[in-house]
Amino acid sequence: MVSVEAVDATTVRVRYDAATPDALEAWRLPIIPRHLAESGVDLLTGAFARHPVGCGPFRFVRYLPGEEIVLEANDDYWGGRPQIDRLEIKIFADQQTAYQALMTGDLDIMVMSSNLWKQASESAVADDLVLTSYKRYAVWVLGWNQNNNPFFGDAGVRRAMVHALDREQFIENVANGMAHLGATTFPPSSAWADPGIEPYGYDPDEAKRLLADAGWVDSDGDGVRERDGERLSFTLLYPTSSQQLTQWMAEWQQQAWNAIGAEVRLEAMEWQAFRERRKSRDFHVVAQTFHLTDPDMTGLYHSDEVDSGFNFWGNQDAETDRLLEAVRYTLDPDERLARMHELQRRLHELEPVTALFFFDAPLAYRRNLEGVRPSPLGFANTTRGPREWRWSGEASR
Repeated sequence: MVSVEAVDATTVRVRYDAATPDALEAWRLPIIPRHLAESGVDLLTGAFARHPVGCGPFRFVRYLPGEEIVLEANDDYWGGRPQIDRLEIKIFADQQTAYQALMTGDLDIMVMSSNLWKQASESAVADDLVLTSYKRYAVWVLGWNQNNNPFFGDAGVRRAMVHALDREQFIENVANGMAHLGATTFPPSSAWADPGIEPYGYDPDEAKRLLADAGWVDSDGDGVRERDGERLSFTLLYPTSSQQLTQWMAEWQQQAWNAIGAEVRLEAMEWQAFRERRKSRDFHVVAQTFHLTDPDMTGLYHSDEVDSGFNFWGNQDAETDRLLEAVRYTLDPDERLARMHELQRRLHELEPVTALFFFDAPLAYRRNLEGVRPSPLGFANTTRGPREWRWSGEASR
C-alpha cells in the first residue's frame, strides 16, 4: 500500500504499488477511531484491548477476565439493529465445565470436542438442541524445524514421521470421524485445493526405510536410531488446551514415533510462552492450529519470512518462493489456481509443514435459536453472523 486518501466524506482512495487478487483482504478489518489508532499504545495489549470501540452491530459492555465478555445490540448500526439484544460470551477453564453449562441451560451455543458432541447427542436434552458440524479453514499442523537441529533438514525424514502416523485410525477411534486428512495446508474442502494430491498414508515400513536412507539406524539395538553419534531424540512442543484431544494427539504421535526408532519427549506450554519459543526458533517440531482465510501462504513458506514472518520452520526453497509469488500476483483466476496446484505439489514433496488434521467443528445450540449459519471461518464469523440470530416463539434471553 502506497497511500490512503479521503476523497470526500464517504469515499476513500487507496493506491498500491502492485495489483494483487487479495488486495481487499486487509479491509475486512474493522474500522476503529483515529484517536485510538494514533495513541501510540499497542492496541492488542493496551486499554483498547480491554474496552474496544468500533462501529459494529454490537456495543462493548464489559470484559471480566476469565469470566465473560458482554455485548449489547447497537441501535444505531448502519446495517440495522440485531435481533438479539445481548450477547454474553462465557469463558470456561475447560470444555467439560462449558458442556455442563450447556446441559443445564446456562449456555446456549457451543463448539465442542467430538466426544462431548457424541455425549450431547445421547443426553436427556438432545431433543432441545440442534446438533451439527461444519468444516473450518483451520488445520492442526506439525512444523519441522529445518535449521536449529540435526533431525529435520531432510525432506525424507519429515515424510517418514508422517508415514509413521495412522491418521485414519485416529480419526475413526478418537475423533469420532469428525476430521479429514490434509495433504498440504490448503484446506481440502476449499476450491483452492488440488484434488489430485493424496495425503501421505500410514506405512511404518516406508517410514523406517526413509530414516535408514537418511542415515538413521539403530546400531546398538537400544530401540533408538543414531546417525554420526547423534540419537534421533527430539521434543514435540505444543500449546496447552482445554481440549483433551490435544494431549491425546501428542501421546499418540509419541508412541507412533517411538515405534520407528525415535525417542520423543512431550512439552506443553501456555500459549504466550509457546509463541515466544516458536518465535525464537527454539524447538524441534511444533504442533498448533493455523486459521486460513485466503490461499496466499507467503508468510508460512517464503524464504523472506524466515526471520520475521510465520516461516518458523526455516523453509527456504527457490521454487516454492517462485510459486508463492505467482499466487500472490497472478490476477487471472484460472492461471492463479494452476499456480496454487503447482505450489501444493512442491510443498507435498518437501513437507516443511504437515497438515495433520482438518478437524470438523461439532456445534450444539438451542433449537429455538434461529439464524445460526456457520462458515469455514466459524459459527459467528459469517457475513451477517450473530446479528441474524433470533429467538423463536416467546423465548428470550
